[in-house]
Amino acid sequence: MKVLIIVPNYDNKSYVMPIGMMYVSSYLKHKGYNVNCLNLNHYNAEKLANFLQEKTFDIIATGGMFTHIVNIRYVVESAKKYNPNARIVLGGPIASGDPEFIIDELKADYLVLGEGEATMDKLLQALKNGSNLNNCTGIAFKENGLFVKTPPTPLIEDLDQLPYPDYEGFDYECYIKNFTPKGKHLSSILDISNRRRAAVISSRDCVAKCTFCFRLMGGNFRLRSLENLFGEIKYLIEKYNINE
Repeated sequence: MKVLIIVPNYDNKSYVMPIGMMYVSSYLKHKGYNVNCLNLNHYNAEKLANFLQEKTFDIIATGGMFTHIVNIRYVVESAKKYNPNARIVLGGPIASGDPEFIIDELKADYLVLGEGEATMDKLLQALKNGSNLNNCTGIAFKENGLFVKTPPTPLIEDLDQLPYPDYEGFDYECYIKNFTPKGKHLSSILDISNRRRAAVISSRDCVAKCTFCFRLMGGNFRLRSLENLFGEIKYLIEKYNINE
């Protein structure tokens, strides 16, 4: 199956790279899928239409926050227009927060709820094999006009088993050079003209259980090992000359 993962254009000169998408991409590539990536923040407005007219995909996936709904809608509508046979998958908080509303509002084919790596793999396998999607955990979809939400996929307990995020696939060098903030609050200790900042995820979920918080992952705090975490940091320093 040919898969395309799209980062919407966030219309923000200092946008935050969606590490969740990068994890899903690297996980699927590790599983042997044919995965393409497109980060619309790094191209002009015509890039998506041109890209989708040049290539065809079985699956087109995107996602983000509810605040990105306009940008995500543009991706979904473009995908349906230029790759009409592709199935559209949405993930991230916009999918998990209110799945029944968003599947009606954006007309996606499937939603991936919660952690995306294992669920996306299960969904692609089910679609490839023609399996009953009701047996695929962690997704939502419409069947005969009715909303279906399957039981959650068990969380990944050992985070060290995950490959590092797919930095190369999402034009990380372009991101570091052109989009990471150049704020002056560190000017006394850092040459901000050459500021190369990266973010890493060292844990998932939270030790707190605040009642006002949108707990996307379900309340199971997990840590990466120090060896695994510092291995990624070392990789970022060596590959991208990260200094912050």
